[in-house]
Amino acid sequence: MIEVRREFSYDWAFVYAPLFAIGLGSAAAFAASRRASAARMTLLIVVTGAIALLGGVVLFGLGGLI
Repeated sequence: MIEVRREFSYDWAFVYAPLFAIGLGSAAAFAASRRASAARMTLLIVVTGAIALLGGVVLFGLGGLI
């Protein structure tokens, strides 16, 4: 039987779930928006923020974000 280490069992909820939510929300905004240029600018801002978030996690770990 495999024992799950408790300190790593819920990391996805703090890293991947917000990124999926931001991605799906921005995709819905992009699809619903009539002004494609405004939707692209919003998507660019969100993607840049997500890249910065992932870069912070890679450089400093999850402890650097708390």
